Amino acid sequence: MVLVFISCKNEKNLNVVETTTEQEETIYWIDTLANHKYLKIYSTPEKKWRDLFAEYGNNGFKHKIDIREIYYLNVPISNEVAWITDKSIALVDGCGTDCIYVLIFNVEQNNPFVHPIYYYPNMSYLDYETDNPNLYIAVNERSKKDYGLVIIDTDTQKKDTIYLPKNWARGLGSIYNIVDKVAIKNSIITFTQIEENKQGKTYKHTIKLR
Repeated sequence: MVLVFISCKNEKNLNVVETTTEQEETIYWIDTLANHKYLKIYSTPEKKWRDLFAEYGNNGFKHKIDIREIYYLNVPISNEVAWITDKSIALVDGCGTDCIYVLIFNVEQNNPFVHPIYYYPNMSYLDYETDNPNLYIAVNERSKKDYGLVIIDTDTQKKDTIYLPKNWARGLGSIYNIVDKVAIKNSIITFTQIEENKQGKTYKHTIKLR
């Protein structure tokens, strides 16, 4: 059996190390140390590796939880460390068509935060730029039909809600269909939609987290 481990020295250095394990050993989906924080997610042979535990913390906080019942999670769990902040380590994985979820382990919280998202720091496959690596953009599950998005601070979970113009409706109607570019700079978020004539229209919003 071949496993992939993620070892993080800091948020700019994510190293992949390949190793092997015997069949009866614990399987570590993630075993990482970053910015004085650690995170381990593993399965044990007791239930044929179908259980899922997480241990995380730092010098002041230590947590161990059973995360099998978190709605979005599957085994094997994603081993992609997407971004790291002062207090948190965030993982992302897919949950269906045009669906991404984030799992945030904050060392000061007893349980991780988990919810579907659109954009996050270090995202490489969409046109998303930000000068604030603590922010990510989540799905507004209360108003998906109104093109609602929620900007969230990773560590504090403070939020700001945005509604894109209804006349931006295009394609299948998902955010990825109607927005071509997102940029955050100096606490202002700018959404850009490029039309067929190559002319772009923008929508700007000043971020106010509460």
